[in-house]
Amino acid sequence: MKSIIKPTEPNYKNISESLQLLKELNKDHYVIFDQPNSSLEKVIANLSKIPTKGFSLRFEAPSNFKYDLRDIHDLKISTTKFELSVKKGFINLISPPFVTGHIHEFKSQSFRNEPKYYRLFIPLKKKFDFHFYLSLFSYRTNQLESVRCVRVNHSGLNIDLYLFDEKDNLHYLIIDASERMTLKQFQDYCFSTLVATGYVTGKMPQDEGYFFGYDQSDLKNPIHFCYTELRDSLESIYSPIYSNPHGYIRDRKSAELYKGKLRTLTSTEFSKLCEWTHNSIEFSSILLLIIESCTSSLLVMPTGFSVALEGLTDLLMRENKKASPIVGKQLAKKLKQELTAIIDAHSSELTTDGLKILKAKIEHINQIPNRSKLTKPFENLGFKLTDEDVKAIEHRNDFLHGRLTLSPSEDVHSTNLEIYYVALRLYTLLAVLILKFVGYDNKILNHPKLQEATSGKKIDEEFYRQL
Repeated sequence: MKSIIKPTEPNYKNISESLQLLKELNKDHYVIFDQPNSSLEKVIANLSKIPTKGFSLRFEAPSNFKYDLRDIHDLKISTTKFELSVKKGFINLISPPFVTGHIHEFKSQSFRNEPKYYRLFIPLKKKFDFHFYLSLFSYRTNQLESVRCVRVNHSGLNIDLYLFDEKDNLHYLIIDASERMTLKQFQDYCFSTLVATGYVTGKMPQDEGYFFGYDQSDLKNPIHFCYTELRDSLESIYSPIYSNPHGYIRDRKSAELYKGKLRTLTSTEFSKLCEWTHNSIEFSSILLLIIESCTSSLLVMPTGFSVALEGLTDLLMRENKKASPIVGKQLAKKLKQELTAIIDAHSSELTTDGLKILKAKIEHINQIPNRSKLTKPFENLGFKLTDEDVKAIEHRNDFLHGRLTLSPSEDVHSTNLEIYYVALRLYTLLAVLILKFVGYDNKILNHPKLQEATSGKKIDEEFYRQL
């Protein structure tokens, strides 16, 4: 017998009303719009959805219209069902007497910048899942029950991230918040959650978003809405974890060895990752750099990972005073003063440039060497680096200083394979630092081993590495 779906259940999602409004917005509309104090007053136009992202506004220009490509501001658009406010659009196509404009963002005229309960719909170009990456729980609608939901807890604030599919190959990623907040606050939570999700899964869907505001916590009847274009979606074949070994290991017998030994990120671990991403713009930028580097060219990929490793190391080591050679500010200050006095005593024997260089080195005497700085976080987290790991970390300095080929070899193919191998090693090491820091203690994908057929470098390591 089919179970009765109760709207009062905690995980019940009232999405049908909002989804119907979204679909209505995406239909073609004959509209009346005007731009006060301009030639665009009371113009009849066609408003239509652009398949990629954005909306098109096509109209026959009035006789006094000036034909040029330009911005159009503060449009008021009226349909039989909507009153829309467009802060800024752009005229991008002119074929007299017809003009076409592109609208990147609009709000309902009823929109007020005040705390509401918010929900975001992101249309997906193709279906994807959180399975084998993240711990899931079920949600229900008036149409179905699904286990494709992830819950993030931000110190008591719940952010639900879930997937919903319709007929006609329509797919959506939806994000809800459990508390009232401003649209800007909600957008910030959405972005940090998407960045964290993008890092874990290798897929960061964006492109465009429909934000709906509600007065009640059941998120049933939207009071106002906002549409906006977002940055392009990102997708790569790389992810730090995957709990189904058959998804990456081609040999069935080898994959079976990991059966029952792999797990996804727990809700607690993923929540910590999302909170870290939300609370630290530095860490958020590092994750975004990793995601974008995964989708970049062969030369950009290892350079991006090298910058990310440098930034992440600084972030993790910033508060670790014991990492410095001289423990204690007073002792460090005293030694700097004494060494500077010795240099000054011999200043007549030194060149001006030489004096500056030596004093600069004394000023930074308490900084740990680059290699030690980059390996110390692994030591602090109790992770033992292999010789190959250390070599990859040392290559990071080559990429940062523009030595992109790693060697003077004339064999371009071999050089590219070596670069790819180092990139895979750096990506895996970044996963060690990030996931171990949030409490993940299972196994991560060992990409240098998984891609050894592609890189041409046979390595004697496991397909997964234990944290």
